Amino acid sequence: MLNTKSIAYLCLLIVFLSCKEQVSEDTPLSVKDFTSIDRIDPQIYFATPENTAIDPNNALTDMFRKKKVADMANPDKPRPFDEKDINQLENISYKQPWTPLNEVFKFDWAQLGEKAITDLSKVVKTRLIFDNLDLKVVELAIAKGATLPLHAQATPSVYHILGGTAEVSSNEEIAKVTPGTSITFDSYAKKGVRVTSEEPLKILWFSWAPEGNKSYLESGYYLTGSNLHVQPIQAVLPNDFTFWDAEVGKPFEVTDTKTTSTNLSPYLKEQNTAWNHLEKKPFYPNTPTFKSAGEIDWVDMMNLDPKAFFFAKDLKKLGSLTKMLSRMAKIKSVFRVKRPDTGYDLNYSYLAWGPQSKYTTHSHAICEFYYMLEGDVEYIINKNKFHAVPGNFYWHPPYYDHEMRGLKEGVPFLSISGSWIPFGKRELFDKPFLLLEDIPSQEEQQLPDDFKFHPFKLNKDLKYGVI
Repeated sequence: MLNTKSIAYLCLLIVFLSCKEQVSEDTPLSVKDFTSIDRIDPQIYFATPENTAIDPNNALTDMFRKKKVADMANPDKPRPFDEKDINQLENISYKQPWTPLNEVFKFDWAQLGEKAITDLSKVVKTRLIFDNLDLKVVELAIAKGATLPLHAQATPSVYHILGGTAEVSSNEEIAKVTPGTSITFDSYAKKGVRVTSEEPLKILWFSWAPEGNKSYLESGYYLTGSNLHVQPIQAVLPNDFTFWDAEVGKPFEVTDTKTTSTNLSPYLKEQNTAWNHLEKKPFYPNTPTFKSAGEIDWVDMMNLDPKAFFFAKDLKKLGSLTKMLSRMAKIKSVFRVKRPDTGYDLNYSYLAWGPQSKYTTHSHAICEFYYMLEGDVEYIINKNKFHAVPGNFYWHPPYYDHEMRGLKEGVPFLSISGSWIPFGKRELFDKPFLLLEDIPSQEEQQLPDDFKFHPFKLNKDLKYGVI
């Protein structure tokens, strides 16, 4: 009589037999190339001896495993992080309190006075959801009709709009922006916001240490899990897949509006004088100020650009598996700050995985993060298991194994996924912000007490699981 374990592996064998014919790059995919979710045991994806023995692609993934071991032992390759460079792997933002503004906007509040911080706190909320030595990530909310006055910071930064509309300025460039727009601010660029929507503006705000160690970008990607080819038919994404509801995902529009500062206090005049005398080195002269995700196509996963994606060369080694991945995973390169020498310091993309799909165990030398926009996901980092929902933030230090699996039928895993180059000019984080405009008293534009940053207005009218 068969025991429980034998029955489980017999079921797995049936799954493999149904998938054993490898998909040619020239052959159209069909339903038979996928598996019904009720025939997949999630344990199938872990690289146990039993699973690797029946994985037809194990020779390929074993090559990645051996490469990872060799790279980590090679002193000429990027080194794993010391403990001081690793902070919390999971940040659940909706459980965190709002961060006091004076801890995020590093103005000289003693000079500005108590009224200034009280006035700004009525219309602006901040939540520091990731505080790394090289990267800070903030959820920034601004009340409808409110203004965030002109200011500047030493570290370069970017706003990515997640909700609402506004006019945003970066130095002399101003644009009307909607969800999906990224706005680049080089070091000490003037930035200001005026909300134009009838709802609060939601911004994901990244600041980073520039000119990091590029060897982390130029090193490996390691796919080390098992049975990536066994994927549920329920995970297939529609060909017309989009992130945003069509009504909100409009491209930005450049305006002719010019910002002017009049009747400044003596302190603000000093701040503007200090800004004018700064030696403002542009770290990213070739990066556009505004970029709209709505004007960018999903990338062709069969022909990824190695200059744009650190994993592109290794993904090509997957051969026919890449074609299957392209039907249940989509990626759109939304933002990249280009270094003048080559490469980038920060990059992020829109990443979508179909409902109940599995991205098996993998790792890489470069630092990576995921910010959840939609989904209900089992997330594992170095064997630590997490339950990922919208607003959760995860990151992977160099060489940390990580994997994801969708848990709910009809609910895709949507995220902003990015990478950054560590060991940059961290000292820039210690420099104070400059306030270049008065903080107005905005009595009528207040954020409601029950304001929540999540969820987001994503496209819900999509059908999954159809070839």
